[in-house]
Amino acid sequence: MLGMDLLPIQAATVERIHEVIRGAMGSRLNSGLLADFLAMVDWSHSETADPTVCDLLGTMEQWDTEFAERDISEAEYTARLRSVLSGAYPLAV
Repeated sequence: MLGMDLLPIQAATVERIHEVIRGAMGSRLNSGLLADFLAMVDWSHSETADPTVCDLLGTMEQWDTEFAERDISEAEYTARLRSVLSGAYPLAV
């Protein structure tokens, strides 16, 4: 994460989250890319951010922690991330 600027939560979008997920879902999952993205999100003033984005990022942080702690497999983590891309993961609208 060295050299990366923080991303204010207000500037985060579902589209940007999709881009990051797609970038991490190459021939093999790059969980480090996802972890770095999640770590660079600045949650200051999250009360003024899009609640859909906040919910999604919070859920993704939970998944990332579960994967890092080996509570879920790579296959399960990948399936959850794919659900976000496919629209199967319910986003509050």
